[in-house]
Amino acid sequence: MIGGSFSNAFGDFTLRGEAGYSTHRFFLSDNPADVQGVAQSGELSYVLGLDYQGWRDWFASAQVFQSVIRDHHSMLVRDKVDTTATLLLRRDFFNDTFQAQALLIQNLNDSDGLLQASLQYQWSSNIRLKVGADIFFGSSRGLYGQFDDSDRISIAVEFGF
Repeated sequence: MIGGSFSNAFGDFTLRGEAGYSTHRFFLSDNPADVQGVAQSGELSYVLGLDYQGWRDWFASAQVFQSVIRDHHSMLVRDKVDTTATLLLRRDFFNDTFQAQALLIQNLNDSDGLLQASLQYQWSSNIRLKVGADIFFGSSRGLYGQFDDSDRISIAVEFGF
């Protein structure tokens, strides 16, 4: 594997990215010639992100992830180019003691995704309360859509010492 990253701030914006190439990745295949339904290929992956912190108590981040299979053939379960986009919005309230956050992950190939929403409250310096929900959607063919019937709610108490 070989790769690199960059990041640069432009006022309230930060542009960042990463790229990597893996020579031996494994992908699901329907080709009978592939051993145990798995094919091997090189893969180029990269992400570009843009963060914004210009609003008081807000943070916004958008990213685009893309993966390209070098030796793609029609029997591979995944597309040659797979693209996913994310959008994160976070807001702090009451002197950073309360935080609301939403993260949308959307696969553009399969039209499926995940919405994660959470609230957290800093009760004291060593106790944090959290509640969250994960909502999956889309086609069962997709990575996220296969969990469409598995939405969940979580409640947590964190103790620090």
